[in-house]
Amino acid sequence: MRTGQVAYRRSYDYNPDGSRAMVMRDDMVNGTHWDLYSYDEESGRLESVLDVWSGEVNRFVWNPEGTLARWSDNQPNSYARVFGYDEEGRLTRIERDYGNGNLQAAYEYGYNSDGVRVWKRDVLAGQEYRYVCRIGCGGVPMRVYGREIGGGTWTSVEDYISMGNLVVYHSFSTE
Repeated sequence: MRTGQVAYRRSYDYNPDGSRAMVMRDDMVNGTHWDLYSYDEESGRLESVLDVWSGEVNRFVWNPEGTLARWSDNQPNSYARVFGYDEEGRLTRIERDYGNGNLQAAYEYGYNSDGVRVWKRDVLAGQEYRYVCRIGCGGVPMRVYGREIGGGTWTSVEDYISMGNLVVYHSFSTE
């Protein structure tokens, strides 16, 4: 049980193969929801998650390589999320598909030669971010810089300070 602004509880049930079968989410605002998980019989990959209380269904389609290709739901005025990857299997873009045949870019990602993500573009918000990481880039980024896409001044928006096994996060107000 977690406490804070809204107390909530989650309970999990698993299939014999170790895959998640059900999650019960209970909180003071939304009440109790049961999420039922369904898997592809051949590949064993997650196919859908059904919220029994609301009827919302999230569906997942996978690439042959095992990366997520598409995530959609059955909510009105919603869109499917379409995921793109490079030849190394790293996420390079997320697009929105509203079902009209056109894809709208939402996010783009770039990596350095070590395979570490070093930038992100939030196309819809018109922002881009650069990640400056510690030596070796194996850990968390030490500082995140942001600016409007296509120009402007880079400003520090987030800092991560490593203290042993603890990482302290600080977000700067942009106003």
